[in-house]
Amino acid sequence: MRPRSRYVAFARNGCAAVHVGLAAPLTLTTTSLAVQAVPGTRMVVYRPADEITREAIGKLLAGEGAGARYPCWAEHQRRKAGLAS
Repeated sequence: MRPRSRYVAFARNGCAAVHVGLAAPLTLTTTSLAVQAVPGTRMVVYRPADEITREAIGKLLAGEGAGARYPCWAEHQRRKAGLAS
């Protein structure tokens, strides 16, 4: 058994599918860490689960698809403007 860190209580691993406006969702593995110095706080690290996701993240970081919007985007903007007035 590894010694416990005084900063991280335990880690939990998982998988997540994240939609960011691309054709396909990004498939990510996650590691969730409890931070002992601040009770109730967690830090989550996301990593690409496959090569397709790794390439998609590279494209996003390069600015590809920066103007992509979901079809309902315009309606949400109209509603948002109405709430602000």
